[in-house]
Amino acid sequence: YRKAMAQISATIHALMPALSLSHPDCTALEQQSDKEWAATLAFCDTAHLTLSIAQLSTTKCPAWVTERLERNVRDNAQRFERVKNTYREAAEVLDQAGIEYVVIKGFTQSPHYVENPRSRSQSDIDIFCPPENIDLARSALLKIGYRSFEAKLNFACADHDAALVRLGDWKWRGNPYDPQMPLSIELHHCLWNESISKIRIPETGLFWERRMVREV
Repeated sequence: YRKAMAQISATIHALMPALSLSHPDCTALEQQSDKEWAATLAFCDTAHLTLSIAQLSTTKCPAWVTERLERNVRDNAQRFERVKNTYREAAEVLDQAGIEYVVIKGFTQSPHYVENPRSRSQSDIDIFCPPENIDLARSALLKIGYRSFEAKLNFACADHDAALVRLGDWKWRGNPYDPQMPLSIELHHCLWNESISKIRIPETGLFWERRMVREV
């Protein structure tokens, strides 16, 4: 455990200055050994930082690291096409069912969080519906082949219903940016769960009235 924590600490020590928005410094990152780079990339995949690392102006990375990052960027750009198609289909059936909703997270964070949505990994589509519309939204998605991925969650313990996925023959092959990997859909019934956080943020109630249509 201590060895693993020491490795994570060393990885973060190299990453933090490199990811600084005002004065990025890749010195520590560039001085890593192949073994350290492997650990860094594994950590970044889990922490959703790999695509951020790929955007750094660093020229002293090992060739295999550069090739790996370039492949991840290419795969994720292709994967964004699946993100768009998955959302468009879901939006169409929700609109046909007369269900109002708000898309949250994911590609909605562009351009203010990431300039290009292809520069951010996305594994699911997050949709907020008023609690009274959750069952209707789920039923609409079930009609086009989605199924609950897990047992129905207790609304008191989570901010979304059980993830919905389409069962198919896709298999995990170790690539978190696989363009063929299907996206799940999570139907959120709240934007902030006070029963879990124990912190009140009543302003989240204003989001529904501040909805707007945007083109990404």
